[in-house]
Parts: sequence; C-alpha cells; structure tokens
Amino acid sequence: GSRYLLEFNARYDGSSKFQAANRWDLFWGVSAGWRINQEKFLQGAKWLSNLKLRASYAEMGSQSGIDNYDGYQFYNLHTLGGAYVGSDRLTYIATNGKFASLTRQWERIKNYNLALDFGFLGNALTGTVETFMKRNDNMLVAMTYPAVLGDDAPTANTGRFKDWGFEGSVNYNGRIGLVNYHVGGNVTFARNELVDYGGTNVIKSGYTATQQGYPLNSIFGMRYGGKIQNEAMLKAYLAKYYPNNGVGMPSNLRVGDNMFCDENGDGVLDYRDYVYLGSDSPEISYSFNFGIEWKGFDVDVVFQGAGNRFVYRGMDSWTVPFRSLYTNTTASSIGRVWSQDNPDAYYAPYTSDDNIVKYNYQASSLTAQDARYIRLKTLTVGYNLPGSLLRKIGLITAARLYFTGEDLWESTKISDGWDPEAKRNAAGVQRYPFTRNFTFGLNLSF
Repeated sequence: GSRYLLEFNARYDGSSKFQAANRWDLFWGVSAGWRINQEKFLQGAKWLSNLKLRASYAEMGSQSGIDNYDGYQFYNLHTLGGAYVGSDRLTYIATNGKFASLTRQWERIKNYNLALDFGFLGNALTGTVETFMKRNDNMLVAMTYPAVLGDDAPTANTGRFKDWGFEGSVNYNGRIGLVNYHVGGNVTFARNELVDYGGTNVIKSGYTATQQGYPLNSIFGMRYGGKIQNEAMLKAYLAKYYPNNGVGMPSNLRVGDNMFCDENGDGVLDYRDYVYLGSDSPEISYSFNFGIEWKGFDVDVVFQGAGNRFVYRGMDSWTVPFRSLYTNTTASSIGRVWSQDNPDAYYAPYTSDDNIVKYNYQASSLTAQDARYIRLKTLTVGYNLPGSLLRKIGLITAARLYFTGEDLWESTKISDGWDPEAKRNAAGVQRYPFTRNFTFGLNLSF
C-alpha cells in the first residue's frame, strides 16, 4: 500500500432552529497517515509488521439543547370575559416566556487526534496508542438577563468546553505446543472541563450536571469529619455550629451522627464550606482478557473496571436506611451502623427522623462514594466435539457445549451495596437488585 495517506471531507448542514442568516454552515475534516514501516530504512526489519502514524482534525456541528423555534418570538392573545379592558374583562398579550435569539448559530466542535498503530512478530503482537482532544468554544448555554425584563434570556453561543485524554490497547496471539492462547487489554483516560458556562454559577450541594470550571456531572458537598463519639463531643459540636448553620443541622442531633468540617474556618457550617467531591464520569476505564484453546476445549475470560469516579445516590429510600417508613431498603447497613464497638461505621444510628436523615446523608466526602471497581465481566468455557465422533452420528457437522457466566466477581469500594455500574439516579425497574447470570448451551450445525 501507499506510504502516505491523506483524506479530506466536508459537509454543509442546515437547521430550521436558527435564523436564516445562520441556518447553514460548512463543517470539514482532514486526516493523514504515514506507514513508517514501509520506509526503506525499515524494510529489512523482519520483526516489524506494522508501524503507522496517523493524525486527524475535524469540525462537527451541534444544535443540542435548544428548542425548535427559539429563534422566533411568540405571542399569545388572551381574553378574559371580553376583548376590552373593564370590570372582570381584560385582553392581554403573553409571550412564550423567553426572548428570541437572532444571532445564535451552530456549535462548532473541534476534534484533534494523534495515534500510532504497531504490529510486531508477524502481527502476533498488535496495538494502538492514541491521544485526543475535543473543544467547543461556542457552546450553546443559557444566559442570564435582569429579571426586570420579564422573560428569560435566550440560549447563546457563550460557553466553552474541552475534553482530552489518551487510550491504548495491546493484544498478543501465541502458541505453545498444542495450546493456542491470546491475551490483551485496553485502557482509556479521559478528563473534561466546562471552562465557561455563561457566568459564575453558585455551587450547590449534591450532583450538578453543569458547573463552570469543573467536569461535567460533578458532586459538591461538605467534608466529612467523622462520627460524634460521645455526649461531650455532641454538646461541643452543637454549641459551636448549630446557631445559624446552613447544612440542615437539627437541634436533636445524637451521638453517632455525622460531623462536618468548617472548611473556610469562619465558624459557620454553610455553602461556603462546600468542596469538590469528584465526578460521576469515570476518568479511567479499562479491560483485559485472555483465553486458551486446546484439543477442542476453549476458555475466555474478560475483566473490566473503572477508576476515579464518584457516585452520590442522593437520599432516596433505596440507599438510606429508613429514609421512608413505607418503603423497603437494602440490607447493606446491617452490621455497619455506628456503635461504641463500631466507631468508624459508615451508617449513623437508625432513625426515621427526616431532619436527622437529611443532615447525615447529604452530599459529603462520606456519601460521595469512591466508585472504582474491577469485575470478572464474562467467563466462557466451551468444548467442541471431535469431528470423528460427529461423522459417526452422521447428521451433525459441528457441536459445541458451553457455559457462560456474567458478573461473577467484583471488588469495589461502593458502600451502599449497590452495583458499582448502576446509574447514580436509578429509578423504577432500574432498581432491581444486582444479578449474576449463568448460561449453559449447546450449538449444533447440520
């Protein structure tokens, strides 16, 4: 093949969500490749099967997050009792609640990519290392206008977002005697930041999808300071922080309940003490696999995991013991509730007092759980019946017995007993308990 590769593409997109002047825009991309192993100085390297450097840049358009007719000002004529002003009679004009945008245009998302593909030993060992970056410097976000204007501000191209990282994969196929085997894996590191979201947003406790200056899906809350261990600690903590607190601290706080840190040292526990507790989007994702084949038998194993992810479930009844008297809760708290013999327990003493529950299980460095995990995702064991046996049967040309298990084992730091892969806001049928799946099968070919 060719040593040098070059490709260019472009598209012209239009959308009725924008005014006529900004409705159409051109988006393009270019990619280049260099087959380094085909250069003369490497043609004699028998150990090298493939070495290719590739780079690309592409711009894509997006119109997400805006309504179909945000570019038009709508009016609605209302009449109450008649079409004039008088006693119990009024005619007025209402808008759709927000100003129209005449200047809004396509988001232009810029994608950068640089990668190296390699293969050694007759492509027995193959892999890729890659780095990437995505930028959106005219992100469509909601603006804020003075309230005296009456309607909400339109969405405008005032936001900026970036996403960057790297990924790599490697695979090896080999043979020892009658045994064929393969081993491989991949890892991805990705980080993002909402650089500008149209202004400085007030930090709130809990999960926040979009917070300027932080990653998407960020969590904010108090820094956990341990459990109240005795009456003296309780009295001192209440005396210092109960007056004028802004974290929902009740007056009937108990021994065994949580303490939180005065992060800024002003003697008051409130929103000024909120700290960044992590993001619900994992920065690290990985998997690795291996398998063997020998005399008709085959075994394949896949491990999978994630890291640098944090989950805050909120205060739903399915994660907090006795959050609501009329609903069930998980059994994960059994044996893990504070007592004199268990002073470092995750859970505070049981209570149905709503104020105490909300205080203890608000977003904090305790309840924003470290969601890293590693899991035996799949295990498959199979056996292909020998052809000599099948020929005697006559009708069957191929037969394979197999067993597959899914999610057979995991190691996780999740403290609430829930599946580490579960959505943080699982609802309805998504709240079914975690399951392990086993499949036995027979494949026949005639």
